[in-house]
Amino acid sequence: MAYTRAARKLSQSVPRRRGKASYASVTSVIGCSPGEHSSLVNRARCYSQVSVRKDFLWPAATSIATILAISSLISLRDKQKTPEPGGRLGALEKALRQEPASPYRWCDLGEAFFEEGQQERARYCFFEAKRLAPNLPGIWMRASAFHFRIGEIHEALQSTAKVLAIVPDFDEAIFEGYDRHVPAVSDVVPGLEGNRRASQAYFRHILRAERTADADITWKWLRHRSFTDDQLAAAYLDLLLKHRMFATVVETWASYQGEHRGDYPYPNLLSNAGFENELTGAALDWKISDVSGAATLRDRSCARSGAYALHIVFQGVGNVDYGHVVQTVYVRLGEYELQAFVRTAGLTTNEGIRLHVFDAESSARLDVYTEQLTGTNDWTRIERRFRVPAGTNLIKVQVCRRPSLKFDNKIRGNAWIDAVSLRNIPEGTSQ
Repeated sequence: MAYTRAARKLSQSVPRRRGKASYASVTSVIGCSPGEHSSLVNRARCYSQVSVRKDFLWPAATSIATILAISSLISLRDKQKTPEPGGRLGALEKALRQEPASPYRWCDLGEAFFEEGQQERARYCFFEAKRLAPNLPGIWMRASAFHFRIGEIHEALQSTAKVLAIVPDFDEAIFEGYDRHVPAVSDVVPGLEGNRRASQAYFRHILRAERTADADITWKWLRHRSFTDDQLAAAYLDLLLKHRMFATVVETWASYQGEHRGDYPYPNLLSNAGFENELTGAALDWKISDVSGAATLRDRSCARSGAYALHIVFQGVGNVDYGHVVQTVYVRLGEYELQAFVRTAGLTTNEGIRLHVFDAESSARLDVYTEQLTGTNDWTRIERRFRVPAGTNLIKVQVCRRPSLKFDNKIRGNAWIDAVSLRNIPEGTSQ
């Protein structure tokens, strides 16, 4: 019922206007005999000529077809009960006589027939409503609600696909209908074929519900159709990390990067280790955040290898506590070696640039630093070997500058970082 109310609300949100000359002169259209058809057709022509509608055009042929549709509806009388003339159905039939080419009137009558248990007549009304309004989302929403309620899932999916192709405003109402009525996402996604926007919106709906199994199916379907993007990938990785699906998150991220992944995830556990690719904002990529007193960017003028390096400009205005470039990494128990190449130019104060590794969930388990560089240095390798303890699954690798305790602590200068790597060292390997 909630879905039906949402569909009716959408339908009513589209303005409709009755013609200047209504079809009130037609007596008992629903109750007419087959011999009156030719008279009704003539009146339909007249109705079409004098009606004025703002939301869509109604050629004379449409009104003729509408009258014939009403006549077809009459033929169902013998199969199902006839409404009381003074009841609700009678009032709706009267409204349909006044506006025989209105898809809204057909929907109103169809919903009333359904509530009275007259399913065949209801189905016919919705068929006519859709025929009369091929591009009005409200009509197709109401039709989809009817199909869902009687278990016609295929027809409902077709109707909602039509709405999704026209407007984005009612995505969530449609997706909630899918959740209630469609048993599997594998039955939903074929109806989204060719609609990139709606497909992505449906995937985000699944992510918000944290349905990891459905997300896996939908993600693979999106990937096969090239409907994925960086923001969608980042959101999916966050869900997988939240549910501690660590191996899956690495596999998903590596697959998404394709030919741009380089030596990730093996032997290098760091993604985009040379900063060659645009940063995506995903947890398993480098994340850069703003900080007062420093600017961070990818720089193609001074790379040690490849085309780019990370460039940090300290502006000399404060004692910057810098930790604003970070990447999350999945690790297991064992020995690891972190290394990077760093270049500095005029880097002031006693606290310079270094790398910091710590447990993402509890720094008490793991919290180590590499050596630092200050002043001016050509490309220099910095490194640190460490052991990941039991219980640690995620670590953060961070570009770091700790605040200075000296009086003269406003840091100025430049630092470049490139070719960062984190590798697992097999047990028994000598230092």
